[in-house]
This record gives sequence, C-alpha cells and structure tokens, in this order.
Amino acid sequence: MTRTLTKREKQLLSCSVVALLGWAVLSLAILPLREEKDDSLTRIRKANAIADLLASESVADIPEPAQQPLSSVLTRRADTAGIGIRRLEPVGEAITVTLDDAPYASVIGWMATLTEEDGLRIASVDMARRTAPGTVAARLTLEPTR
Repeated sequence: MTRTLTKREKQLLSCSVVALLGWAVLSLAILPLREEKDDSLTRIRKANAIADLLASESVADIPEPAQQPLSSVLTRRADTAGIGIRRLEPVGEAITVTLDDAPYASVIGWMATLTEEDGLRIASVDMARRTAPGTVAARLTLEPTR
C-alpha cells in the first residue's frame, strides 16, 4: 500500500502515526498518573487538615483543673449525683475515692462529669457488683489534668 504513496503522503502518514502514538501515551499513561498524584495530594492535605483540627481541639477541649480542693469538688459532685462517698485518701496530687453501695448509672455519670466539666483524669477504677441490682462498690483514683 505504501508503494503507491508519494513521498509527501508517506511523511504525512509517518507524522500521523507518531502523533497518534503520542496522544495514546499521553491519554492512557501520563494523564491518569497525574490525576492520581493530584488526588493523592488532595487526600494528604485533607488528612493533615483533619489531624491539625483534632490536635487543636483536643487541647482546647480539656477543661481547666478545678480551682477548689479536689475533696470539695468530689463531694459536691457526688452529692449532686446522689452518691455517698465513704472515704477520700489524698495521694500526692491525686486522690483515691471509695464508694459503697452506689447506683452504677450514677457512678458512671459522676465520673463523666468529673472528667468533662471539672478537668479531672481517672487514673484507675476498681468496681465490684453488689448483691442489690444496679448497685456497685468502687474505688477510683482521680488526678488533675496537666
């Protein structure tokens, strides 16, 4: 077939084949790789933005430690929750609280209030079930957040 073509037609055909191969390489290899790279960079930026947001919010969400003595904060919050404290033992900056026959739901709510609103951290919890349904005995060690 190319024997009947003139020199100019052969050059045009060669240039067309080269252009077609160039377009195929560009559209089938280079452009998808470039799009994948752009998508990856976008995902990395989003992940970094989320990580920065979480880091800034976690520091901002920690409440200030209570300005009152821990024992008064604990007894005030326990009275509000309907929990009777049997014993308070200061241990350095921390304090160990012993509860007897307290409602489980009240103890959990009380612990959540202490951590969320009073800026305390629960260092340890030892909770045991009592014979009365929904009643527990607990020993907690609480300390101020830094």
